[in-house]
Amino acid sequence: GLKPDEKSYNGVINACAKEGAVERAEAWFWHMVASGCKIDMIAFGSVMHASSKVGDVERVEYWIDEMQSRGLKPNLVCFNIMLNACAHGGRYTKALLWLERMVE
Repeated sequence: GLKPDEKSYNGVINACAKEGAVERAEAWFWHMVASGCKIDMIAFGSVMHASSKVGDVERVEYWIDEMQSRGLKPNLVCFNIMLNACAHGGRYTKALLWLERMVE
């Protein structure tokens, strides 16, 4: 058979994210890591989006930390995902902190 690549895994992670299936999205992210695929901003954005949809700000923060630990710097998309998580979670003060961090 064929071996899934980054696009394959990102597609599955995105599908999980659209359903708000956070645990499944994260499980597929770790499958992607274990398979040896390159983990990039798209993969992190996809898995962060799942947590954002359900307003889980702390989980999005975890993924931003994980991304940075792998040498990737959050881009505008990542910050927007975080701001959306704050909006979905009703976390106005946290959104302001992230907005300030974004413009630093």
